[in-house]
Amino acid sequence: MAGPKDIGPLPHTRASTSKEIAAGNTDLSSRTEQQAASLQQTAASMEELTSTVKQNSENASQASGLASNASAVASEGTAIVGQVVETMAGIEEGGPRRRAGTRLRRRRK
Repeated sequence: MAGPKDIGPLPHTRASTSKEIAAGNTDLSSRTEQQAASLQQTAASMEELTSTVKQNSENASQASGLASNASAVASEGTAIVGQVVETMAGIEEGGPRRRAGTRLRRRRK
């Protein structure tokens, strides 16, 4: 038969085991909280990254529009310079005749 000596160590073992389980639960709870905080930080970083990418996309679109406008203005300027060159060439070709005509008019006076 089992006597009082055989039952003695069990309450001590149960208390020790309960403390170990409680410590494990506390540790698990702490790690879970740390992971939750880390996930929140990651989510916030992802939101910030998404916002930055969206802003970069908008900026790139605006830059493309500005570049297109600049190209159109440059093309228009090229056409105007071409017209000026043609006009100057026409003036240069007609120059001697005009000067001669001006001399004749001066002499008649």
